[in-house]
Amino acid sequence: MDTKARITGISVKVVRASPGDVVDNSMKLVQNGAVAGSDRQSGLGWPLAFTAVTYGSAADLWGLDFTPAEVNADGFGMALSAKGTGGGTVGRVDFIEVTVHYCR
Repeated sequence: MDTKARITGISVKVVRASPGDVVDNSMKLVQNGAVAGSDRQSGLGWPLAFTAVTYGSAADLWGLDFTPAEVNADGFGMALSAKGTGGGTVGRVDFIEVTVHYCR
């Protein structure tokens, strides 16, 4: 990414499923190695079949500011936690895709 680029938003696509009652507990970004920013958890139950859900958008910085160096560093990422709302539930994640939107 061009070092002069301006980060305009970050979106995170998660493909997840649960055979039981599982909901998002927290969905945040990781900046400089620390979980930070606004929580984008949906609070909705995870579906039985693997389904994609997108958190954030091309215009959502999650309450943070990012430089190109920060999003290219090892300390950048996302943190997802889920919780069971019934006994013996399991959540499954197939893949996670983070997209950094920017302009020059």
